[in-house]
Amino acid sequence: MSISNSYPWQGLGDHILHYEDAQPLPITVYTANRPPIQPFEHPNGVVPLADADISYIAQMTGNHWRKIFNVYAKLMHSAFPFYDKWQTYREHCLLQARSGTRLLFGCHDMSNQFQWDAGLHLIMGKQHAEDCGLQYENSHDFTPLSTRIFQHRQRPLWVCPYFDYRQLNNEQIEILAHAMRQYCQRMGYLKKGNIL
Repeated sequence: MSISNSYPWQGLGDHILHYEDAQPLPITVYTANRPPIQPFEHPNGVVPLADADISYIAQMTGNHWRKIFNVYAKLMHSAFPFYDKWQTYREHCLLQARSGTRLLFGCHDMSNQFQWDAGLHLIMGKQHAEDCGLQYENSHDFTPLSTRIFQHRQRPLWVCPYFDYRQLNNEQIEILAHAMRQYCQRMGYLKKGNIL
């Protein structure tokens, strides 16, 4: 699998890469997969979704993408519960314009420093992390939070299981959400009010 170092990346979600204090802190998830339906499979850059797009993608592509969206929404709601339910967050905020959330497709050079300027970064799946050049198991750069979740010691970066109910179950979601929330509190992001 080739690693991309160039813009524009392809994906779904908030297309703004640099944020002011008043805007949401970007939370980017990297995945090897793409929804196999146009125009979402090969978007022109990072494309924000509309309210009905998640339901449409899930309906047209099956349970696989429904699980990814549900787990992403559950994780965000657990970490930053600004909506009454995760389902409400999924339908009206996740991967939309000014949501601060992105789902980027393909491999990216995780050693490149520019992308660590702002935001939180999650690599979805062990194989994808390895394909992107991350050596996280038995590495002094990463701290294991569980047997399947690893947090970088210096960067706002986590390697986590694939967004699937069995792989990133509710217990694992809570571990990851807690670590994300702790990082944001430590960095003062929650005090500024610029998370979501």
